[in-house]
Amino acid sequence: MNENKDIADWTAIYLPSRRDGKDITKSGFKSAVAAERYSRKFYCEKCRHLVALALTWKHRYGINAHEAKKATYIAIKDLATKDLSYNKSHGLDLDVDEIFGSENGDACGCEWMILPTKEYEKCENFGDIMDASGAKRIM
Repeated sequence: MNENKDIADWTAIYLPSRRDGKDITKSGFKSAVAAERYSRKFYCEKCRHLVALALTWKHRYGINAHEAKKATYIAIKDLATKDLSYNKSHGLDLDVDEIFGSENGDACGCEWMILPTKEYEKCENFGDIMDASGAKRIM
């Protein structure tokens, strides 16, 4: 996500349609972080928990949850390929998200897009939103 200091207005876009028909997309945020904070109000309990874990690691210990997870997976992969037999159980069933959390939650984070309001106002459909976010088109 782009956190550009020159952008004065951000929009939190809720991508799916809701059963109740309510549109929870909202504009007018002074930063992308503020727009993200708004979107998290609509996360499920599990995703809110993962975000809280990630933010705790970040604020309390200065550890980025994403980087910590990558390092953990690499270390386990190296350990498993060098020192462990694949033929016996080693008790390495480990949910790294439950340890470090995720600043995007789980699936709930995928339901939201944060864009500068000027870019969002140019969008007419989902494809335009994806283009504005920098998503790569696969043909």
